[in-house]
Amino acid sequence: MLATLSDDAAIRNLIASYAHAADDGDGDALAALFVDGGGLESLGLAINGPVKLAALINGIYNANLKHLQLNTVITVDVDTATAISDLMVQAVVPEAGWQTLAQGRYHDELVRTDAEWRFSKRVITWHRGTPDEIAGQLRTLMAGGV
Repeated sequence: MLATLSDDAAIRNLIASYAHAADDGDGDALAALFVDGGGLESLGLAINGPVKLAALINGIYNANLKHLQLNTVITVDVDTATAISDLMVQAVVPEAGWQTLAQGRYHDELVRTDAEWRFSKRVITWHRGTPDEIAGQLRTLMAGGV
């Protein structure tokens, strides 16, 4: 017998799947977590649609990043939901090991489609302590640069 997940557990799995796909450089898997036309917003820029989402992940893969999402709070309203998760971005720094590059928060809007939860919008706000150099690199990636 197949077990069904509660809405809370299914949304937590969706959020974790995003981090796994991003860290694995699997842009297609990450894009599949969004509804058609859904996307990311950050630093005043937006990326919508599977091609642009996949390109973003392909652009960050060689940075050896690890996305940690924690302290998630979820609110479900039938077939829509919101979630807020803290974000820490770690990277391997040569001769220094793992270092925290940036911290922020995801503000998610989610919808249930065919009994599965998907992101309709993921807004990333960066902590005020995020270094300008990192924010500049993120803007370049969000704008479609490499």
